[in-house]
Amino acid sequence: MVRSEIITCAFLGLIILSLFISSIEAAGYPDLSVIGVSPWDANMPNKYVSGYRVAVANYGSAPSPNSTMEFYVRTYDGKTLNKNFTVPSIPAGSARSLKFSMCNGTDGSFKNGYVIVNRKKSFREIKYKNNARNFGLKETIPSSSNLTVEEFRKDNNPVSSYNSYSDLVSYNSPLSSEMNITEIRVSIYNGPSYWYNIAYARFHIPGYMHENTTLYVSGTSYSPTSWDEDTITFDFPDIYRTYSAYVIVRGESLEKKNAFREPFEFVDTSGNNVVADGNTWRRGAVEFYTTPYTWVKLSTKTAPFGSSYTASSSADRITIKANNGGRYVAGWFLIPRGNFTNITALYGSNSIQANNATGGYYGVFHPCARQDSIGFQMEGSNLGFSNFRSFGFSPWTWREQY
Repeated sequence: MVRSEIITCAFLGLIILSLFISSIEAAGYPDLSVIGVSPWDANMPNKYVSGYRVAVANYGSAPSPNSTMEFYVRTYDGKTLNKNFTVPSIPAGSARSLKFSMCNGTDGSFKNGYVIVNRKKSFREIKYKNNARNFGLKETIPSSSNLTVEEFRKDNNPVSSYNSYSDLVSYNSPLSSEMNITEIRVSIYNGPSYWYNIAYARFHIPGYMHENTTLYVSGTSYSPTSWDEDTITFDFPDIYRTYSAYVIVRGESLEKKNAFREPFEFVDTSGNNVVADGNTWRRGAVEFYTTPYTWVKLSTKTAPFGSSYTASSSADRITIKANNGGRYVAGWFLIPRGNFTNITALYGSNSIQANNATGGYYGVFHPCARQDSIGFQMEGSNLGFSNFRSFGFSPWTWREQY
């Protein structure tokens, strides 16, 4: 009996000693955790996501040594980016934030990412499972938001209007989904730098449209001097020192005629194409169109985000917009209802044709940023929609309790 009690006491003592040692170890080691990834404005305005901010916390009871953080991102233009950083020592119960840009050589779009600290376990931590995080596209519109829905009816009264686009790297007509585009005006601008001794300019405009095409440089208009099936060329009789020009193409239904396509050339007397670099030479475009009717607004309503909506029976068109707050989005979708004939995706003042996706959804994969609103325009009868969704780059946050 005595021996049994001795064994029992010894066993309990080992358990108590083990717990005591574990508590000492837990109290004496750091515990790094990636707790957040968010966008950071790195002041690169021509990139969709210009920079990132990563927050790392130390949930342990001892300061962490310097550690290595590895950060990976995949982009929609098919690139995989990687940067490694040194995370300075973090006191127990504190966090550090690292800010950086890593979109050089890409369009800055974001598809998914991965981050890990102390991957090689170069120092002991309480645990390592919170050292790595995967993150991807997620809903960018807060669930508490409301959608703004405008209803219109068609009035058979002809109207002319236009869509304007600025700061383009390239331009291929048309950008809008309007029908019967009657004029395309494309401007070329090179910032503060001048170009000299221009010999000729050549544009990818169908040659049969040469009588409808005019080039303007420094207030002087030029008619084409030669053309072939695919291009129109303008020879310069004078030598110019300027930094901008624009070309105008007029006609009917230009949206069906490939009226302007990249690339184009401004070649100097030495044979150099001075506008070859699209990152320097920015484009602007205006597309003028005429419709045989006008749209009369019937109402402006709100609908909870993610809800279903049915328009009035007299509506021939509805627009649905969500406040995007300038966040980067890679795509947005909804399920349309009714006898719809056309669905256009909207972002800011721009538009692009929406396509049939899957599971009844229509929408676009179209990276964009710095737009206050995204949405759709639908035409037809008995219109309605449900399940508005957007996917993009919103902050990821991970929290743990001890």
